[in-house]
Amino acid sequence: MMKFTHKRTVTPSGKIRVLTLPDWDTFSSATVLPELEALMLEGRAMIERIAAIPSPTFAELVTDSEDLFERLSLVVGPMGHLNATMQKKYPELKGPEGINAKASQLLTNFSSDLSLHEGLYFAHLRFVKSAEYAGLASAERHLIDRTIKEFTLAGVGLSPEEKAKLKLLNDEGSALGIAFSDNDLESTDAWQKHVLDEAVLAGVPDSDKSRMKDAAKEKSLEGFLITLQQPDVMAIFTYALSRELREEVQRGYATVASELRDEGKWDNAPVMRSILRNAHESARLLGHPTYADKSLATKMAASVGVEGVRKFTDDLIVLARPKAEVEFAAMKAFAAKELGITDFMPWDFSFVYERMMQALYRVDQEKVREYFPFGKVMSGLTTLLERIYGVRIIEGAVSVWREGVKFYEVYDGENVLRGAFYADMYAREGKRSGAWMDVLIASRHLLDGMQVPLAYLNCNASRPSDGGEAYLTHGDVETLFHESGHVFHHLMGLTEHPDLSMNHVEWDTVELPSQFLENWCWDKEMLQFMSEHKETKEVIPLELIERMLAAKYFNTGLVTLRQLCLGYFDLELYSKYDPANPIDPNALWEHIVTTIEVRPSHPESRFPNSFSHIFAGGYSAGYFSYMWALGLAADARRVFDESGDIFSRAVGERFVKEVLAPGSSRPMAESFRAFRGRDLDPKALAIHLGLIEK
Repeated sequence: MMKFTHKRTVTPSGKIRVLTLPDWDTFSSATVLPELEALMLEGRAMIERIAAIPSPTFAELVTDSEDLFERLSLVVGPMGHLNATMQKKYPELKGPEGINAKASQLLTNFSSDLSLHEGLYFAHLRFVKSAEYAGLASAERHLIDRTIKEFTLAGVGLSPEEKAKLKLLNDEGSALGIAFSDNDLESTDAWQKHVLDEAVLAGVPDSDKSRMKDAAKEKSLEGFLITLQQPDVMAIFTYALSRELREEVQRGYATVASELRDEGKWDNAPVMRSILRNAHESARLLGHPTYADKSLATKMAASVGVEGVRKFTDDLIVLARPKAEVEFAAMKAFAAKELGITDFMPWDFSFVYERMMQALYRVDQEKVREYFPFGKVMSGLTTLLERIYGVRIIEGAVSVWREGVKFYEVYDGENVLRGAFYADMYAREGKRSGAWMDVLIASRHLLDGMQVPLAYLNCNASRPSDGGEAYLTHGDVETLFHESGHVFHHLMGLTEHPDLSMNHVEWDTVELPSQFLENWCWDKEMLQFMSEHKETKEVIPLELIERMLAAKYFNTGLVTLRQLCLGYFDLELYSKYDPANPIDPNALWEHIVTTIEVRPSHPESRFPNSFSHIFAGGYSAGYFSYMWALGLAADARRVFDESGDIFSRAVGERFVKEVLAPGSSRPMAESFRAFRGRDLDPKALAIHLGLIEK
């Protein structure tokens, strides 16, 4: 059983704040399943007891169960995190027969039983008629009302036969999501290219070559080892002079988890077909015409429905495509004239993009990287958060799962502990790609005070090869700010119940705080404050910043159109699925990129096979959320611009009070309206994307 320590602090007003921290050295995968089974047995007994109470109280319905669910999260949370970040150390967690899959199946069964329990549902309905309910604060009433709605949406009113079928579908859906992720990771890790001649890597920055050399040494190989980890892929795509090398890596990357790789061992095509069938059947069983309709039912976009989301996407495509066509024509002309590339292929896009941007704006991303040491960037980020959110961030020394992981405690302006987070910044074998934030512990009212929230911040920047300071690309900086926006949405929540935390906000608004914080990565003062050149120790020159800002809108039509294609593909996939004529995701993707996109597509691309966001990451029929939330974020940032001070403490603290602190205790539309003074102005997004003038 994993051990935990409890750090107790006292606020100036005399209230207790409790920070619960795992002792990572005590994690044992062998105890996970027995612990879960015991807790779920206890949970089922508790549910039956609550359901039998004639006149339940709020404490009996909500508060009494929170301790049990927290104990569940303290078993599942660390295990899931290690499965995503440390599979090399804990191989027993991964795979369809791994402990993570078995634990997920147990949780799915438990959650399904809970959401379909008629006795618990009727207990909530009885409580709504009570005097206590009438006297609840609005946040607690919202929690009860939302829970009743979730019972309904989950299918509590179905017949016993229908419930049994839904339970099977839920179990299968959970297993399919795990299988998709496992296939993606296994296939990604399986592809490697061993390079003996350094000349093959001409154009690739020294920092990237050093990492590839270290990867080869770890395998007892000479030369260099290229993997499909994000830093390697981007280095080759962007800088490698060899078209043959770019093509080879592109083919490996584009065919991850497909029949074209590894003899089809990790082919996700049948998994995708099963996921789509499963999603459609579960949606129809619950009374929704499509899974897209089911997905939107709990989102902010429910007010406009599937057709409204489609119109939102189509309107942006209309704005972005003409700009993208002009931009791509210019790229092809540049490639032919300056680089001798007359047959523009997918593996040329990032390379030409970078060369053209350098020619127009002289922004060499590797030169820019030399100005952003991780420590200085982190210091700049913490200073920004202190300025606009009124917090204080202190690095601490605690148990971590791997050397190099950082830990930070967060205090507010009254020196009250608000929460803490871990930061795991670097890519490695056995760690899933991309960047993400995850919740370990949510804020919760205790008898003698409050439990403070705890979060993970995970990125995949290039690891320093010499053990020294890591230097970040500007893209890495943006990613760090983005994920930190999620972290502080969680940490600044003032809700007293875990089910009211940011973890339960509408899915299409969850990116608001993260995309909001990215804006400061483009501020001149901010960029200079968090920069220090690797050799000269000088801050980044204003002249270079001006060129970076000019380059910010370089090819925004192309970039925006690609993002819109992803959202359009997702929505079409889940809104037009027909069991009599199932959609082939790869055929649909090819149709979309050839009719909407303007850049060339890879002839063998199996991109959907590794599109984990919509098949295993919670974004099914919800990928539009990135653009939807970006509109909210762009409009929210304009409040700072309108104040005349982009570091305004008054505006920042109002953002914390109205958007971050409420968590999911009220609909995000209300929180946004409380901060902005009105509903979203759609024009803000088009301006932010550079599609129209201010």
